[in-house]
Amino acid sequence: MRRLCFTVIILAVAVSSALAQEWVDDADRDMEYNCTVVEQLLADYGHQNLVRDDAELSTVGDYFAALVPACFSEEAAPAVRSVIVKGGAYLRDCAAMTCDVIGRAGAGAILKVADADGGWYAVDGEAGRAFIPAWLTRRGPDAVIETDEIHQIEANGCIVAPDANRGPMTFNVIITGLRMDDVLVDVHRPGERAALPVWGQEVEKFIDAEDYYIHQFYSADAALPTGGYLVEIALDGVVRLVGWNVRAAADYDLFVICD
Repeated sequence: MRRLCFTVIILAVAVSSALAQEWVDDADRDMEYNCTVVEQLLADYGHQNLVRDDAELSTVGDYFAALVPACFSEEAAPAVRSVIVKGGAYLRDCAAMTCDVIGRAGAGAILKVADADGGWYAVDGEAGRAFIPAWLTRRGPDAVIETDEIHQIEANGCIVAPDANRGPMTFNVIITGLRMDDVLVDVHRPGERAALPVWGQEVEKFIDAEDYYIHQFYSADAALPTGGYLVEIALDGVVRLVGWNVRAAADYDLFVICD
């Protein structure tokens, strides 16, 4: 766990808040804090562990939630189908900082949203139902799939279908269908806004059929971690994002079929 110095953090908040507009009292009414600065601080460091002698496992987010409760809005989190974790966050068994930690989501993780509970999201994952603060996430794609799932995008009819084979962590994009020449496909690695650079494309024919496809491949040196990938598909000016949870290293073919 990483040890953080509260004196430095609080001093940074006080200095930065010279540009702030909204001030609130802390829980003991001993000091004023600026909620805008606190929110910025939590976006960068809210998931970081604290080492304290008088408390069990907690985070910077836990600390400020107890210290400055007025900064944490009780407004309902916006309705979304999934969220992307900004910098990593603990998952809890209910929607409060005082609830037990039952897991952790790393930076860039894509979580399916089952419901919203105040300023928290109820999410479903490998560990079952858990809760995450909305302020530690950003809006995710409209659909999230596992490697054994097939998804059809309602807006353009394209089908996304991952397939895994034994082997080291590699992947190729296979674009096929009547509109394969019109569709653009980009892949974003976990937590990255920029798309992974495409190394090349080749037009090939399926061995067991007369159909052609575009084989889109990437550098053999590209780092491909497990985690939540984003597949960006553009057709006729319409762009859609599909989340893809890659949970284990394998040789992946990502089929995108557009007719």
